[in-house]
Amino acid sequence: MVEHKNFIGIIGSTFLISMGVYFIFFKRVKVDDSGVQVLSLSKKDYVKTFLSGFFMNTLNPTVFIFWLTTSTTLITLTIENRIIAFVTCLAFVLSTDLLKVMMAQKIRKKLTPHNIQILTRINGFVLLGFGIILLWGLIFYADKI
Repeated sequence: MVEHKNFIGIIGSTFLISMGVYFIFFKRVKVDDSGVQVLSLSKKDYVKTFLSGFFMNTLNPTVFIFWLTTSTTLITLTIENRIIAFVTCLAFVLSTDLLKVMMAQKIRKKLTPHNIQILTRINGFVLLGFGIILLWGLIFYADKI
């Protein structure tokens, strides 16, 4: 793996730079004639969104780390105390997810097509910057690591 570090870094930085350029110059928010954002979602789109969110949360490494840390910390407790702790953890995770949904509802009103376009460009500049920094480090500092 170490012998392929530079190649992987160049591929990753190229990907970041290309995504940054795409978000800055080419990605546009679709609006109709009155300036309202066009969103056409079918039942299939809802299923795809649900499944992508489910797998993204299921395969998230922080979820594994959270549950691994919780379970190893509670290994010495009795089964009743472990059940209470896991139910508390599940309630905490569920409440934070519900809080995220509620906050998303609040900021939805402020996400006009213009604001979404600004956020997309900011995202593009961040990706472009990280890609350039990664490539710069690979070119000038790879031999010092």
